[in-house]
Amino acid sequence: AGCQEVKIGLESGNVQIRREVLNRNLSQEVMIKAFRTCKEEGIKVHSFNMVGLPGETVGAVLDTIKLNALVDIDKTQCSVFQPYPGTKLYEVCQEQSLVSDQESTDFFLSSTLNLKFISKTQTIMFSRYFRQLVNLYKLNYCLPGRISALTGKALDAALCFKYTPGLLATLKHIVHGLKQVAALCKSPLVVKSRGNTIR
Repeated sequence: AGCQEVKIGLESGNVQIRREVLNRNLSQEVMIKAFRTCKEEGIKVHSFNMVGLPGETVGAVLDTIKLNALVDIDKTQCSVFQPYPGTKLYEVCQEQSLVSDQESTDFFLSSTLNLKFISKTQTIMFSRYFRQLVNLYKLNYCLPGRISALTGKALDAALCFKYTPGLLATLKHIVHGLKQVAALCKSPLVVKSRGNTIR
């Protein structure tokens, strides 16, 4: 029929979050099969994902990242969960005293929830670097079994470390600075001195 791309709301790769929080009773196997069927037919797959859900842990976020990597997703989008008044999840968040006074309309870079098992900075980090982390785990899955298992554990440990968001932000600034220096080095330096141009 000429279909080139399918967009699927994966939302969470963690079975418990998907069933108990999002009320989506799809098994992991069914989701994987849906993605792989599209890929086999030459249809690109774009997934929609969420982080910062009630009851979520860093491990649950990593489950979502790993599921995207496992099915070799073509495009990903990750937003931060926002509880809307009038919805069941808003009531759940209110009952668990998760809603902060901070209002947010940014679905990618802020969270209104104070979660118990994952900090706001970690939530924002996962949203901001979601695509890169999926690609990192994709590369890891290409490694031989034993090496993949070891590097996978190292990746998990690094991403569970509470100071990782700050380290990533610092690295981003360093990389940006290095790119600027590299750009200056590539462009010809022009200096005017007493009417003469020196290159």
